[in-house]
Amino acid sequence: GGDPVCGENLPWTFQEVRGMEVLLDDLPACFVNRINLKEITGRIDGQLGSDGKFQEDLKNKCCTKDAFAITSFEFGKIGFCGDSYKIQLEGQKTTHELTHAYQGGDMTSKNVYSSPTVSKFMAETGWLSCLPVVGCFPVPSDTATDYGKTNPLEDMAESTRLYYENPNLLKERSVRRYNFVRRRGKS
Repeated sequence: GGDPVCGENLPWTFQEVRGMEVLLDDLPACFVNRINLKEITGRIDGQLGSDGKFQEDLKNKCCTKDAFAITSFEFGKIGFCGDSYKIQLEGQKTTHELTHAYQGGDMTSKNVYSSPTVSKFMAETGWLSCLPVVGCFPVPSDTATDYGKTNPLEDMAESTRLYYENPNLLKERSVRRYNFVRRRGKS
C-alpha cells in the first residue's frame, strides 16, 4: 500500500481508456499514424526538479500544480497530471498533448524545432527562428490562442486543438493556421 509518490503511474479506468479510443477515432488516421507515442500514463501531482527543466524521459517526473499533462517528444510519452486526466480525458485538451507527440513523429535530432513538420509550421505561420536562451521570434499576432504565443510548439498544439474543437473560430483567428491543420488532416 501507501500513498502513490511523485512520478508514479496511476491506473486507468475503463471510462478513461474508452474516452481515449473515442478521441483517437475522431482524429484523422494520417494524424494518428504519425504520432510518436509509446506510453500514456496518469501522473501524481508534485514539483519539477530543482532546476525546473523538463526531463527527456518521464521516469520520476512530476507535474506542476496547474499542469494538464507533460510530454516527452523524444521518448514519445505523455503523462496526464493528477486528477485532470480523469476529468478532461475526453476533452480536446488531449488533442493538444497528442499534437506534441505528432511533432516528435518525424524528429531527426533532439531539436524538435528542426523536425520537418514543426519547421513547415513555423515557415507557414510567421515564426522565423528559435534559438537557445533567446527564445522564438517574432511572435506572430495571429496565434490561435494566447498560450500559442509561448512558442511554435504550443502554437501548433493550440491550433490543432482549436481546429477540432471549433474550426470556424480558428479560421476567424488565423486562416494560415487553419489551412495548415486542415492540410495535415487530409494527407
